[in-house]
Amino acid sequence: MDKNKAGKKAKTVLVISSQVMRGAVGNRVNIYVLERLGLSVWAMPTTIMPWQPRQGVSHKLAVAAGDFAAFAADIAASPKALEIDAVISGYFVSPEQVEIAADLIKKLKQKRPDCLFLCDPIMGNENGPYVLPSVMQAVGEKLLPPADLVKPNRNELEWLCGEEFHDNAALVTAIKARFHQPFFVSSAFPQAAQAMGNLYYDGEQVWLAEHPAQATQLNGFGDIIASLFLYHYMRGAKAPELLQKTCAAVYACLSWTKRCGADELALASAPFDWAAPPLAKIKLARLA
Repeated sequence: MDKNKAGKKAKTVLVISSQVMRGAVGNRVNIYVLERLGLSVWAMPTTIMPWQPRQGVSHKLAVAAGDFAAFAADIAASPKALEIDAVISGYFVSPEQVEIAADLIKKLKQKRPDCLFLCDPIMGNENGPYVLPSVMQAVGEKLLPPADLVKPNRNELEWLCGEEFHDNAALVTAIKARFHQPFFVSSAFPQAAQAMGNLYYDGEQVWLAEHPAQATQLNGFGDIIASLFLYHYMRGAKAPELLQKTCAAVYACLSWTKRCGADELALASAPFDWAAPPLAKIKLARLA
């Protein structure tokens, strides 16, 4: 296991998202990456399924609002809740779940004002939304305002802002006009051909990271990004380092998975340090 770079008692993160029995997406990715980085994880599922939809039809058990509220009440009332240093929110199946999660995060922050909240507004991708419009609205209204950090993909940012972007300048202008938090935007506009772009706005500077594009149908990269974004932010990394190391880990994981011929992210066998992955393929540029 990678050592906790802080050299202190392990930080604890509560992750609220989907759970699959097989594969690498949602909570399973967050748990693996965060624990490899030396953090402790509490995992609160919003829905449970045998595998992600890309792998075929399966039964899905959405956690009912009553049960979800009971989980949240137990966590909020427990003295062990003081262990929680940060929260990541991800995929939700109903607006009721979003409201319950927002209330839980509020209570955790009351107990621990230093508790960080990273909102990963998982709503869809370039193929369109895959959550209900009511969930999208609830995420924008209930989870964006209290978030300390936000990690949308470009499509999700467009839906949250209610406008379509054609370049990174417009994207950053919209963030600055509507929000106050640092934003990590995946699938930003690359400057080079045949590249993937990721943009980070830390409240002052704007940085773009690019790596060679690789065609894939794999999912779970956003969950990797959320975990690494939080980790590097918590340890005080500056914008260029945070962005470069996060993107480098994503690229290394994708490259390794393709080499393995796996149909899910090959997390367990990945032969690199998640905290310090190879940086050679990542090109950085300061945009502002």
